[in-house]
Amino acid sequence: MAEFDIEFPSAEACLDELFRLAKIEIQCRFCHSRDLQMSSGGRVGKCRACKKKPWLTSGTILDHIRAPRARLAAIWLTMKGAVLNSVAFSKLLNIAQSSALCILKWVRFTMQDLFPANAPLVHSSLFTPVFWKRSLETPARKLPVAEQDEMERMTPSDENSIRASESQDVCNNSIDFLLDFTAIDKQIPDGQPKTSNDLSGEGTISPWASSDPQQQLVFDLLSDIPLQFGALLGRAKIPVSSLFAVLTVLEIEGKVERLDGDWFVRRKPKTRTNKPTRETSKVIESFLKFIRVNFRGISRKYLQSYLAAFWSHTDRSHWSREATWQTCLASRPVSYRHTREYVTPLWVTLLPAS
Repeated sequence: MAEFDIEFPSAEACLDELFRLAKIEIQCRFCHSRDLQMSSGGRVGKCRACKKKPWLTSGTILDHIRAPRARLAAIWLTMKGAVLNSVAFSKLLNIAQSSALCILKWVRFTMQDLFPANAPLVHSSLFTPVFWKRSLETPARKLPVAEQDEMERMTPSDENSIRASESQDVCNNSIDFLLDFTAIDKQIPDGQPKTSNDLSGEGTISPWASSDPQQQLVFDLLSDIPLQFGALLGRAKIPVSSLFAVLTVLEIEGKVERLDGDWFVRRKPKTRTNKPTRETSKVIESFLKFIRVNFRGISRKYLQSYLAAFWSHTDRSHWSREATWQTCLASRPVSYRHTREYVTPLWVTLLPAS
């Protein structure tokens, strides 16, 4: 930010730079005259030919920009590989968090449109461990992870087979549970026969494992048969507060379901027609870690946008300075209504880092 402040000390300097990068043609949009009277950093020019005052940013990616300095800073920091969240960005630029969030969505949505058409597709249920935040799509009185179930219920059943044929990098059976893919890779030496734990082969996937002993204990005590909280407390033999905390975490991550009357049951793994390959699984695990470290959790509604942010952060060979500028300033306008109504599809695009 210190470098940015030196290079662009004022809002007028930022707007001039955005005009230059966006290559906005300085002409009257009414009579197409180039004889315009305008000041440095101005958005409105007075046409000496027709005497009208056209907005130069109208109909461009810079349309309705209220904070040019914040918009340019978002692009500039993204170009540097910085990971931005709305809270930190609002403090850096001294703007409202809601404005910071809209600007960051704008940058992510423009990058999201750059995914190649032949990129591999993976099922969004693989990302449920980081669905910790609610959105407008989250069912009432439900946890954020329930948004995934609602999306699957509303999606036509024939979409699974259609989407499956579009990707060459997905195969059979995926589940909602977080798997330690790195540990699995270490356990299977090269040349050894594939077991049921090998994600690149056929078979079932082993039960979920956690590094937290209490979470593992509670998960192992539960099954497909509902168990009441009191009985679970007696078997787990841990403090009530600890059991509540563990069950809350397991619920949010989609591993345990709470039924009426404080009965708990282990969520059944969702069988899919496709499963990511070993390489894709490693990318998914890296993405989950990226989200936990930088955002702690996300809503399912904007999963694809966060995948775009992850792509731009990790693939620095693709997202050079020129590519970032060209993407953000040459893309179609992204309106607030577009970001508000957008919902990540059931199948999402995932690109590995270079």
